[in-house]
Amino acid sequence: MINETKLTDTENQVPLDLVQNSLLSACVPEGNVSFLKELLQDTAHYHDNESKSPLEYIPQRQILFLDEIFNVYAILQTTYLNEETLHSYLERLTISIEGQVLNSIPGNTNDSPANEIIFTQSVQDVESPLFVTKVPCEADNANAPVNIYTVWKFSMFLDRAKIRFQSSSILFSAKATLRPLKVKDTTVNDGYLPSQSLSSINMLEAFGNDSLTNGVKPRLSALRVSRVIPAIQPISNSSCMIKSTSPRSIRVHPAINAKVKYSRFVNESNNVGVVASVEVDITPFADPKIIINGVKLHLKDGRVEDFSAKSGLTLPLTSLPLESLSFTYLLSPNESDKKTSVRDLEISIIALVNLSDDCQPLIEMHWITSLSFTPPVNPGFGAPTSSVKLSHKRNQLSIDVGTSGQKTAGNHSFITRYGSITPVSAPTGNELSPLVADFGITVTFTSSSSSSPIYPCVPFYWNAFIINRSFRPRKLSLIFMPTRPPVNERINSNTSYSLEDRDLRVAEAVLDETTVYAMQKRSSKATELISLTSKQNIGPLSPMACHEVELELVALDSGTIQVEAIRILDLDTQAYFDVTDLPIIYVSPTPET
Repeated sequence: MINETKLTDTENQVPLDLVQNSLLSACVPEGNVSFLKELLQDTAHYHDNESKSPLEYIPQRQILFLDEIFNVYAILQTTYLNEETLHSYLERLTISIEGQVLNSIPGNTNDSPANEIIFTQSVQDVESPLFVTKVPCEADNANAPVNIYTVWKFSMFLDRAKIRFQSSSILFSAKATLRPLKVKDTTVNDGYLPSQSLSSINMLEAFGNDSLTNGVKPRLSALRVSRVIPAIQPISNSSCMIKSTSPRSIRVHPAINAKVKYSRFVNESNNVGVVASVEVDITPFADPKIIINGVKLHLKDGRVEDFSAKSGLTLPLTSLPLESLSFTYLLSPNESDKKTSVRDLEISIIALVNLSDDCQPLIEMHWITSLSFTPPVNPGFGAPTSSVKLSHKRNQLSIDVGTSGQKTAGNHSFITRYGSITPVSAPTGNELSPLVADFGITVTFTSSSSSSPIYPCVPFYWNAFIINRSFRPRKLSLIFMPTRPPVNERINSNTSYSLEDRDLRVAEAVLDETTVYAMQKRSSKATELISLTSKQNIGPLSPMACHEVELELVALDSGTIQVEAIRILDLDTQAYFDVTDLPIIYVSPTPET
């Protein structure tokens, strides 16, 4: 078999003039496609500068937002080519764009900044660019050479990287490779030698007289066994990289921060439900305003009821920086499938940042979390069973005030909570009476300093999460109650010595030692804990809405400290109740320096 290959040098060579005169750049402009065409036309004014490429003068966005969907454009600058030649070159191009996130730590020059490549994308159809435009090299000269700008568009999503964003920026780098033309192979591959060619040497001629061949003379042409040395590909046949501009840094910041808080409750029919509060905080980077277009919750095998829409909070909603929005939903599982207590909850938030008339970035947040509908041990109706015992106090307290199944006994009204019952003394003044069956408030106290030690004279914080379970708006106030001194304590001033039993003539003491001890014992006790937030007003709080406030406390001594009480006051009716069974505070001694 003979391999015949016909090669044309001019067809197989990579056009070096195209490689040397071409330039690739990645750009994130502020406007849309029409705005980008205008920017490319304006590059004719910058061709006189030899130190920079005209592509480097295209203005880009100064900031990108997390969870944003945006477009990155790859721009190829080439010399003038006719349409047919340009199309043949585009068929041989491979273009890709890479996005890399960098974390710059201010003041740290020793360590290299953390970086992570968050996406890499290639052009699938290079032969069909977004648009092709011709721009003269000189704006005022009609006979000047013409440059061709070929533009491709990449649609990308700025996902949150694995590294923690800290003074972050992102770099976009574009790469393009020009492949050589495919070699035209005219190989004759029919298994036979070509006709009218001289016969070569028979390699098996020596075995022609062998008796084992039974008179058959074997033949093997030397052309069939000759070693074929592959031709070395010339350098011109290898792929060539097209030059690209240096990547420009774009700052990355969040536009919105979202978090979800849950509160579980059980009604009288033992149906478990969860109140979810989606809090959306607007960052100062979303300037001048942001439009919340949608907040959606989807519960698999469950129902979602939007309380915010019922209360008149409709979308889209325009917000300013540093504002906070809260959307309340009631989540309940389907009654048909009660065996599975864990459901998947999908949360989606869509927002539009209005930076300018031409630049309005789209923010899309979407995540899935698991939600448990397992009923609590003591759902809050009546006293807990004898099997529920607490060996220690919790650092979190949930109080369900006023359920319709609440019972009264004697002069005490019981505030039920998970795991214990706290008796409240008989009402005085406007205190909640045992006859009031429904106060409609659920309060949860949590300590934000549970994982870190508390030291004297160092402020620490408690969080109070309140849910309005009534059917009317509420205005509430949380009041820190100071430690009350003991009352009705009588002092026995009888002397410990009898003057009749004394032989010595001693005058009677001005103040007996028993009286001194009693007065010292009755003296004011040193203050162990003070509250820097003496009163915290909440509301108006719409029905089934929730709110969280922060209480700032300072311990003045080390050891175990008990908060006397926190009063919850209804500002409309002046009814109140005191929460006395609160978490115990342990204050560590001040470390020695």
